[in-house]
Amino acid sequence: MKTTAFLSCASAALLASTANAQVASAMLREGDALTGPLAGQTVTSINGASANDNGGFAAGFNSSGAATLSHAFGSADGTAPTVLQTEAMIGPLTQTSFESAVGVSDGGVVSYSATCDGAFVTSADSVWFGNTPVAVEAEPHPTLAGQWWRFASRPGCTGSGLPHFVGGITSTQGGNTENRGLFLGIDGGTVLALGGDVVPNLPEPLTTATSVSFDYRVSTLGTNFIYEAGMAGSTVTTSNDNAIVVNGSGLLLGGALVQEGTLLPVIVGGDGSENWDNFDYMGITESGDYFFTGDTDAATATDEIIVLNGTVAYREGDVIDGKLIEGSIESASMNESGDLAYVWDFDDAGTNKEALFFNDTCLLVEGDEVDWDGDGNVDAGFVILDFTGSSTVGLGSNSIVYFTADIDVMGSTLEGLFAYAVATDYPTFCFGDSAGNLCPCGNQGAPGEGCANSTGMGMIASASGDAVVGSDTLVLTATQCPANVPGVFFQGNSALANPGFLGDGLLCISGGIQRLGTTFVDGNGVMVSNPQISVLGGVSPGDTRYYQLWTRDNQGPCGLQSNTSNGIQVDWQ
Repeated sequence: MKTTAFLSCASAALLASTANAQVASAMLREGDALTGPLAGQTVTSINGASANDNGGFAAGFNSSGAATLSHAFGSADGTAPTVLQTEAMIGPLTQTSFESAVGVSDGGVVSYSATCDGAFVTSADSVWFGNTPVAVEAEPHPTLAGQWWRFASRPGCTGSGLPHFVGGITSTQGGNTENRGLFLGIDGGTVLALGGDVVPNLPEPLTTATSVSFDYRVSTLGTNFIYEAGMAGSTVTTSNDNAIVVNGSGLLLGGALVQEGTLLPVIVGGDGSENWDNFDYMGITESGDYFFTGDTDAATATDEIIVLNGTVAYREGDVIDGKLIEGSIESASMNESGDLAYVWDFDDAGTNKEALFFNDTCLLVEGDEVDWDGDGNVDAGFVILDFTGSSTVGLGSNSIVYFTADIDVMGSTLEGLFAYAVATDYPTFCFGDSAGNLCPCGNQGAPGEGCANSTGMGMIASASGDAVVGSDTLVLTATQCPANVPGVFFQGNSALANPGFLGDGLLCISGGIQRLGTTFVDGNGVMVSNPQISVLGGVSPGDTRYYQLWTRDNQGPCGLQSNTSNGIQVDWQ
């Protein structure tokens, strides 16, 4: 059952505001009270994060009250997150709990694994897409004749809404698992891999016991997939029975299979003697970019690695953004732009700590303060104690990193789901502060703001995502706007060296002015642009364009009934 419920505090609707500042802002917290149909329930745990290619995200969480319930929380496009799914009775099946892993389509429908009663067996394992059962234990497999589902786990889904998961099958209804594979589709009917398959480049067939690990990934349209394959046969033992498979073939790097116990070629980044040892997290995009993490049998100080597009990109012992890497990679995620977010241990003056990285940049470390109340500002003393869960990190193509962490909240340890908008190279200009331009009636804003509006503050506009024509994920966001008023982002060909007045604000751009569609500021003073800015603005690769927000403001300080934000420069690719 899709259940709409909002948290009792403001952060549930504030994700858009986090896209302006380099701060980790909480969207969901242990101890939050739910409202609406879930009034009386309190968040007790949060289970990790995933992201889609539409700026949205999802995470699983549990709550307690009159009953203990499982849910999925998130948003299709990153704005106004809410409870997307709650365990319920759907048809003859009564869901009783959700597994930690969830996926989310570009339309905001979640894929999840639930235990349920009312099937052929009690406490049946199952995968769902919204209210639709995809695979239910002891139900027949739709394309494998004579086979019944035995388990279904670790679900994700494509942007278009095709669930994928690791599942087990059996030839006896209700029997024990006899085989295992990777499945795709609203009924799980597309078999991407199955125990017994002979896979090109692999020395032995896939084993029926562990043919596909739980750390597989599928690209946003389902075109590409990557997984750790388990093999069985006379040439493999427990020390060399796993290998990496991409799109149905064993991955060859430096002319050799990426397989446990085989040499990591020097051309790939090996030291000439080390072997692949094991594999962990992985990801793949529609364009074929991929990564995987793992270990080699080199010395423990240098054995943990991240392989990116066929080369060891990062290795334990490296210094990444001033952090000496040591220990394990705790989580990793790739978005459709090919960016990486990962949690890795580092040495901090002899103390081992965890850090969250985005490509070559360290974003946060244990001990850093976060925005716990969700207002966009760091809260003093609220520090990260630990990055939590096996699916700690989800990375969207809008360069927002979603993660779960334990926080010191006035002496108590509470878990939270956070969003961190990574800085992008979109310069801002034309501020209505005292160090910049004079505003129409002396209504100067603070540094970095537009001219002051009826809130007493000036609007702050920023950009995130990728300005790539044809795969445009650029999002323009403005905060500190008058609430619940219409507004429009507009585009120009040049920036004005001497801005004029526009209402109570400044006109910062000129030349070929185009409106990008009217939208409304939400109740928290946040406005987000319409999607596909490149289409709305008619831009081409190589164009530089300038953007600004105009909003209605009937109670503004100058009485001119509107105001504007600062300007943003975007170089389109």
